[in-house]
Amino acid sequence: MKLRFTILFLISAFALSAQDTSWAIFTTRNSPLPDNNVSDIAFDRNGVAWIATWNGLVRYDGKDWKVFNTSNSTIPTNLLNHLAFDRSGTLWIGTNSDGLVRYDGSKWTQVKLPEPNIVLTVEIDKQGRKWIGTFTDGLYLYDGTKTEKIWGGTNSLDYNVNDILFDQQGSTWFATPLGAFMIPAGSKEPQTPPEFPGHVFDLAMDHSGRIWLTTLPVGKLAWNIGDGWNELDLTTTGAGNTMSSYHLQSVNIFPSGAVLTGTSVVGELARYEDNSWTKILTPFAHEMKEGISSVAIDHLNNIWVGTWGQGLMISSHFMEKEETIAFESIVTKHEFEQREIEEQHTIVCRSPTVEIKLWDQLREDGDSVSLNFNGKWIVRHLALERKGTILTINLKPGEDNYLILHAENLGRVPPNTAAMQVNDGSRVHKINLRSDFKKSGTIRLVYQPE
Repeated sequence: MKLRFTILFLISAFALSAQDTSWAIFTTRNSPLPDNNVSDIAFDRNGVAWIATWNGLVRYDGKDWKVFNTSNSTIPTNLLNHLAFDRSGTLWIGTNSDGLVRYDGSKWTQVKLPEPNIVLTVEIDKQGRKWIGTFTDGLYLYDGTKTEKIWGGTNSLDYNVNDILFDQQGSTWFATPLGAFMIPAGSKEPQTPPEFPGHVFDLAMDHSGRIWLTTLPVGKLAWNIGDGWNELDLTTTGAGNTMSSYHLQSVNIFPSGAVLTGTSVVGELARYEDNSWTKILTPFAHEMKEGISSVAIDHLNNIWVGTWGQGLMISSHFMEKEETIAFESIVTKHEFEQREIEEQHTIVCRSPTVEIKLWDQLREDGDSVSLNFNGKWIVRHLALERKGTILTINLKPGEDNYLILHAENLGRVPPNTAAMQVNDGSRVHKINLRSDFKKSGTIRLVYQPE
């Protein structure tokens, strides 16, 4: 096997500036959240958040909470570790005691594994197969009928599988205390030695196909470059200029390609891009006893943070620098993506949370659109259909908000037209938008509470 561990130390010290962010905090005291241990967060195809806790499953759409536990449903356990949706929208749940659980919206089905039956992670490949990472018992593959062991021994902490990822070539990656292993596409045999050695905890893939990973207890952020790796070792940096904890538990990718990391011991987040770091301040940084358990980024770039013992934190009005520039161009120049912004409607909303439904205005003729909200893409290359697509957006208070319909084609009957319904909880507005390759139909949304 080709040597793949050429480590390039990019920088030995870096300054860590701070990014102020507003946060909403949900605990058992101020919300229906059933437990303050939030182990995972996932979004369904409608953008609704599903939250795994150690006292049941939660569905939260930004307004209403629905809790599923053993007292009000047939879910087999309340101790939940991980969530993943398949292409049909079915939810697969890794539990802390009862293996893998399938929820199709009405029925709960259990997939048993060998003891101790603890699933740390589950991911679904393009063939619909479930790759299951366990605590102390390695990696399994479930094809819907049978379950087979792929890697690992039994009852050893070395055989934890912390995370699973599929790359653009169809290969499967999995993170373990022994390193990050790769299984080539079409194979079930992990290549050895590991692709990256060390205790690898989380994996992510950016838009260019690069694999990013984080390690603990020595906090490293690394990404692959051909036959080697770039690696940042946080313990080599100047004291006080970096994150307080060297246990990097999470890695996520913003739509812009910037990388978001979080610590498991102290509740800190940091954004990394172009050799520079920006600390994102959380409410409980330096106060958490156990820190961050999970991190997710929704379609509006809001950061959702699950914690051990401190509940759920959701950022609001977090805007990356690229989006700030785009938003300023929308406001001052009335142009975006080299097209004129044509303000076709203005709507006053009474709630900061707005539901948008988008569908083909007349008949399905192949129209494809993207939606941009305040400089951020919230959906790309969406085929307009009669049944419609529903999205939720959060308005910025005290400012104009711009929702832009960006035509990706003109369909069979130009221009690209879309029907839209805007529901702010108190009123429903039905409008039409028109866009072509020169002008983008735009709605100006103004949040004015009653």
